[in-house]
Amino acid sequence: MKRTTRYALVAGFTLIELMITVAVIAILGGIAYPSYQAYIRRAARAEARAVILDIAQKQERYFSSNNGYLAIAAPTTAAPTGWQNFTGGTSMAARKYNISVAVVGGTSYTITAAPANGFTESDCGTYTMTSTNVRANSGNSRPSAECWSK
Repeated sequence: MKRTTRYALVAGFTLIELMITVAVIAILGGIAYPSYQAYIRRAARAEARAVILDIAQKQERYFSSNNGYLAIAAPTTAAPTGWQNFTGGTSMAARKYNISVAVVGGTSYTITAAPANGFTESDCGTYTMTSTNVRANSGNSRPSAECWSK
C-alpha cells in the first residue's frame, strides 16, 4: 500500500505562481490602457469633426432658403431634442468638445470645437471651420490637414 503524505493532497497556487500572474496582468494592463485612451481621443476627434460638418451642412441649407446664416447659441444644459452641440453624451460633464457657432452679419460663420471638461487634446487641439470651408486647428502638434483627414 502506497503511503501519501498530507501535503500531496493539498491543491492550490503557490505564491510564485500568483505573483507571476499578477505581473502578467499588470504588463497587459500597462499596454492596453494607453491604447484605449488613444482610441477614446481619436473617437472624440472624429465625432467633433462630424458635428462640425453637420452644422455646416445645416447652415448652408438655411442660407439657401433665407439668404443668411443662422446664429446658433450653444445651450448651457443638455442638448435639446434634434440638436447636438457637443460630443461625448447627453450630460454637460461628459462633453469632450464644446461646439460654438459665431455668425457675422448673417453672411459668414465660424464653427469652433474646443476641448472641454478636462479633456486634453495635444494632437489636434481646437477645430475651426468657416463658411468658406477653411479648416484649421490651434493648440496642436499636428498639421491641420492631417487632423481633418483622420
